[in-house]
Formats: sequence, structure tokens, C-alpha cells
Amino acid sequence: MVPILGEVGMGVASMSSILILLALSAFSGFVLGIGHFSRPAILVAGAALAPLSAVVLQNQGFGALSGISITVTCLAINQAAYVVGAIRANNGPKDGSVDLPQQPADDEPRDGRDDDIGSEHQRQQNNQFKLAQLTN
Repeated sequence: MVPILGEVGMGVASMSSILILLALSAFSGFVLGIGHFSRPAILVAGAALAPLSAVVLQNQGFGALSGISITVTCLAINQAAYVVGAIRANNGPKDGSVDLPQQPADDEPRDGRDDDIGSEHQRQQNNQFKLAQLTN
């Protein structure tokens, strides 16, 4: 009976490891989402989360297929939590659309911006007219 109890103990430890990895995935994705981090930040989080879960699962004695499926699940939960956090940060979806973090559009032009296109066009026409007068 002792080997059975040992296996049960290992099952509990393995399940605890899986739950901790899933909770870490959800937490990190949610924090990235509410923090208005960009999409490359979630790539970095996934790149850190995948090897961490692989090492933990290998140390727990998981096989390749089960380890890969748990790692993929962790990454999917991480991304889903990112979307939930992004929606939550924007006070929920507005009129059914979801606004993920993006660079907001400016309401006013920046200072020093040269949006004098009309006068520039006029200058080009005047230069062409002067060139036409010189050639005639």
C-alpha cells in the first residue's frame, strides 16, 4: 500500500503544480492587459512562461505530450486573461466592440507640425509659372 500512497502524493503535487502554472498564466496575462502593455509584452511573457512551465512539468515527471498540452493551455489562458484585462481597463466593451490597447489618435495636431500643404502647393505652382515665363 505504501507505493499507492506515494503515487497519490505525487498526483497531488502534480496537480498543484498545474494549478499554480495556470494561476500564474492568468495573473500575468491580466496584469499585462490592465496595464495597457503592448502586444510585444505578451510575447515576452509567453516566452518566459513556456520554458518555466516546461521545466516545472519535466521536474514533476510529465511526458512530452501531456507537458506540451499543459504548456499550450497555460499560454492560451495567458492570452485570454490579457484580453479580459484589456477590456476591464477600458471599462468594458463599448457598443459591442472591444478596444485593445492601441496608440490613441491625437485630437489636435502637434506643435511644430507643418500642415501648410495648401501654401506649399501654391508655391510650387508659382515656381512653375516663373519657370514658364523665363523659358518664353
